[in-house]
Amino acid sequence: ESVTLTCNATDPDGDALTFNWEVEHGQITGSGNPVDWTAPDSQGTYTVICKVSDGISGEVSESLFIAVTEPVLPTDGLLAYYPFNGTARDESGNNKDGVLMGAATANEVLKIDDNASDRLWLPYGIVDGLTNFTVSAWLK
Repeated sequence: ESVTLTCNATDPDGDALTFNWEVEHGQITGSGNPVDWTAPDSQGTYTVICKVSDGISGEVSESLFIAVTEPVLPTDGLLAYYPFNGTARDESGNNKDGVLMGAATANEVLKIDDNASDRLWLPYGIVDGLTNFTVSAWLK
């Protein structure tokens, strides 16, 4: 994931300011102000430093601490959660695993191409007794 970072600074004399960014983890994309910071793949608290200079009277810096965590899965009313991470395993904790039929997995994603036999079978009766339910999906 990435986030846009902006460093707010002014010079009392109206001099032009330059912005430099420092990180030990993750990656800064762009230069100046604003920039994008891409978080590392692992959880933790990371420091991003913005250094501002007017080229005349010195430099000031400010540190920003960013906590990277795994998203919390909302479970209230959730029947099943299939992140399509290479399997059809239900990661909600409700043990409603699906079965992949003909679908290929690559790079830890699920690929269902235009082959009519590719499918994801969900457990029989997963929505029995429900009058309303929502199916959410993300496609590329």
